[in-house]
Amino acid sequence: MRLEKAEGVFSKILEEKSLDLILIIKMVNIRYLTGFTGTSGYLFYSKEGFLFLTDPRYTEQARKECSGVEVEEIRGEKLSDWIEKRFSPKRMGIEQWMSVGALERLKEGLKNVEVEVLLDLVEDLRVSKDSEEKERIKKALELAEESFTEVLDLFKPGVRERDIALELEWRMRRKGSTGVSFSIIVASGSRSAMPHGVASEKPIERGDLVIVDWGCVFDGYCSDITRVVKLGRLSGDEKRIWSAVYDAHMRAVEAVASGERDCKKIHRVAHSVFDEIGLGDRFGHGLGHGVGLEIHEKPSLSPLSEDKLATGAVFTVEPGIYLPGEFGIRLENIYYLDETPVCLNSLPLDVFEL
Repeated sequence: MRLEKAEGVFSKILEEKSLDLILIIKMVNIRYLTGFTGTSGYLFYSKEGFLFLTDPRYTEQARKECSGVEVEEIRGEKLSDWIEKRFSPKRMGIEQWMSVGALERLKEGLKNVEVEVLLDLVEDLRVSKDSEEKERIKKALELAEESFTEVLDLFKPGVRERDIALELEWRMRRKGSTGVSFSIIVASGSRSAMPHGVASEKPIERGDLVIVDWGCVFDGYCSDITRVVKLGRLSGDEKRIWSAVYDAHMRAVEAVASGERDCKKIHRVAHSVFDEIGLGDRFGHGLGHGVGLEIHEKPSLSPLSEDKLATGAVFTVEPGIYLPGEFGIRLENIYYLDETPVCLNSLPLDVFEL
């Protein structure tokens, strides 16, 4: 289905831009379209259809994984020479992920070929998840949440942030994850005011508020969650900030449920909650982002976004307030957009007071 969907889009681009060839080079995009899980290869589309090119390390793997796609092997030959010999294009499009150096070398080898860079060619196709993708993300969430509940007893005075992160990663891997979605954030005390406070050597102390932001990969698909742990009971200020963050989270979700699809406006809904209490300047990042084969993908829910939520989108909602030198609070869930947003998480947004 993905190849059929892509073929309809790509064939239209060939016609509209008078291209003879389209080249896909980002491995995540190639995996999405073909199922290939290796780390090296090129996917071409022409009027003849799709063709996957790889080197001898992956030829057999590609022929097993790339169902419905012709596979060819390249040995000791420049990519530009192979393209010229195989397709003889006059105009070709390349997705934006090729490095400047690689693009210049390719253009040098294809002196008589006009090259056009194509933006978000596959990314736009990836926004709406099918049922299989949704289930893989749910499984990645399940592994992450189960593992978190198992390490809660490690949140004790004297335990390093890094030790909690390592134990969390080990448990997720043992349950079937192939790795973490990103470097796990365990930020305690004043470090919780750092939105991306990756786990450090700092020992957790009695009374610390801890932001934990983690996720894992299952069968290529990512999860992303943020929760708050408190060693003790929340102070008055912490309760006030937590309530504001929770309110911002829920208001954003309610806006989507009411039919709002403009990602910029959804961000503003959450931001307005913080403006009301005079802390709008303490929320400095986007409200959320798409999740799938990559931990950050389209759509972007940010103040500069031009994206719109589409049916089938899987996205985070993660407002936060950060008070430098004091503490920070962020609450993050993943949602799937059907007719209304459906939360894929099972773990409550509540503070874990230990």
